[in-house]
Amino acid sequence: RKLGEALLASLCIQTATLPIILSSFYEYPLYGIFLNLLVIPLMSLLVIGGLIGACVSLLSLQIGKIFLFPCRFILTLYENACIIMEKLPGSRWRPGSPEKIRIIIYYFLLAVGLFSVWKYISAREEKKKYKIYSVIIGGYFCFLSLVLTWRFEKGIAITMLDVGQGDCIIVKSETGKIYLIDGGSTSVSKVGAYRILPYLKYMGIKEIDYVLISHVDQDHISGILELMEEETKEIEIRNLLMPSYTNSDNTYKEVIKTAKKRGVSVMAMGRGDVLTDKKMAITCYHPYEKLETEDRNEASMVLGLSFENFDCLFTGDIGEETEKSLVQTLKKKWDVLKVAHHGSGYSSCLEFLQKTEPDFALISCGEKNIYGHPHKEATKRIKDIGGRIFITKDKGAIFIWTDGEKMTVKEFL
Repeated sequence: RKLGEALLASLCIQTATLPIILSSFYEYPLYGIFLNLLVIPLMSLLVIGGLIGACVSLLSLQIGKIFLFPCRFILTLYENACIIMEKLPGSRWRPGSPEKIRIIIYYFLLAVGLFSVWKYISAREEKKKYKIYSVIIGGYFCFLSLVLTWRFEKGIAITMLDVGQGDCIIVKSETGKIYLIDGGSTSVSKVGAYRILPYLKYMGIKEIDYVLISHVDQDHISGILELMEEETKEIEIRNLLMPSYTNSDNTYKEVIKTAKKRGVSVMAMGRGDVLTDKKMAITCYHPYEKLETEDRNEASMVLGLSFENFDCLFTGDIGEETEKSLVQTLKKKWDVLKVAHHGSGYSSCLEFLQKTEPDFALISCGEKNIYGHPHKEATKRIKDIGGRIFITKDKGAIFIWTDGEKMTVKEFL
């Protein structure tokens, strides 16, 4: 009977707080229901013991410590139980943050369900009451969880995160695969922990299928290195794709070493290589095999994403020289252009822009950055060819969704 009451109380707590927990932390401790079987029975003892110990401590600190010892033991027990639960497989369920309308529907259905249970379960069935309550509430909890978190994947989503002076783009395909194109900053400290990881959790992302690094400058890789080095492994990375041009770069070698230590598969990507994901394809246009340059920026990996009739071009930090070399290679007319080198005046030359003709131009740069990005010359050239500009330092993160025909662009700080 007491176990049934504790289980019922735990189920009620979990059901009532699920939307709040997901909205705040984007993930849910699956074993919390069973952990509460330990927590709830001892809670009264903990509160009463704490109050008595606090009052006695006002008279004598040493005697107060004796009264507070059981509380310390209980709290240590809670802590160790949480640590053990955390290490169990599947301890975290990460569906991401639910939309407000889903939360409203959830609590409406919860109210309807509780009213039905209260109305139709007879109080005379005392022996079976808690078992029936537990089964019904448990099943209803699972149903409500699906209402709150189930996502129907249609189209693709592209997010340019606001990482200050740096680059970070996350692509979610129609099949649910995740592609991270660059991830670093020179103006935001611990950008992986404080910008990239929270967004991945917000979106319910537990693993990244492909990380694509355009080049190994810190403003493109610092956050990626953090994700690969963090001990808790909150994000699993499966594959790392690096530009095929290396120039014996020590930083390049260090990134590969870190990836392999984490168990990440490392591959090189050069001109002509293609990643396919059903109707979506990511094609590499640069660098080519015999490229000769000492400039990391000019050796940046240039990627074209195509999905049905939608096309998006990612240009790393290439400059005018590389842009002009790509004019003959690239197709004409792109829906979206990730502007090279944070909107530098030495990139986005007119010849390149006239060939690509982007409807939307995305620029990632930090507020009041010392480089003056984006440069007025670059933004003027983009506007002159009819491109609409979105800048992270002004708009925050930039979110694009498309089904291959229609496209929506949103900003959020």
